[in-house]
Amino acid sequence: MAEDGNDQTIDLASFVPESFKGEDGSYDTTKFRAQFDELLSFKSQADERVAALPKEASAYAWALPEGHAFPEGFDVEAMKTKDEQGNEVAFDAAKMLDQTDPDVAEIQGILLKAGVDPALMGQLASVWVNRDLRGVMDAQKTVANEMAALGNEAQAKSRIDTVNRALSARMPKAQSDAVLNSLTSADAVRGIEALLKSTTATTATAPQKVDTSNMKPEEKILLGLQQRELRRA
Repeated sequence: MAEDGNDQTIDLASFVPESFKGEDGSYDTTKFRAQFDELLSFKSQADERVAALPKEASAYAWALPEGHAFPEGFDVEAMKTKDEQGNEVAFDAAKMLDQTDPDVAEIQGILLKAGVDPALMGQLASVWVNRDLRGVMDAQKTVANEMAALGNEAQAKSRIDTVNRALSARMPKAQSDAVLNSLTSADAVRGIEALLKSTTATTATAPQKVDTSNMKPEEKILLGLQQRELRRA
């Protein structure tokens, strides 16, 4: 009988699961209430999480997370470049993320539909950048191997300096620089040496300066590294 005096009996079986029923046929209402409160708290937290999720795909920022870890063996210092005034510019991995890439918009839409934490987008950006950086690292090794094919460090430097002087004597600096910058392999250097030694070398047309306007950041980085290695050798 209820405490308010009404002649009513609560049928626990109508809302308490059988799992809370003991061998004696009575229900463990204390355990039921504890689990109910736990589930209620879980639901409240889940509701708060859902409420905090982005409402638009663009809210999933295509950016590197704080503390981004570069691939093993990657040398940030070696990736420094020079601006047009000759000032040293630190490498910024964030610039490798193309905000206009249509694939990025597709990923944002997928994450929005899945209702996941926005931090996941940053994790994907880390994987994306590191994949490209590993490609740059492989290219650096290729450039180093090509330069080694020209001889030891002193021999390679001498050959490159000789080519540079010969080019500078035959054409304007912008053109000679364009030719030198296009030499990305030992065979390319050997080819220019052969042309310079031939009677027709002086009439050869120098390649146009590399157009970097449509290059991706990682492609510009690789080009700069190739140019630097050739000058160092």
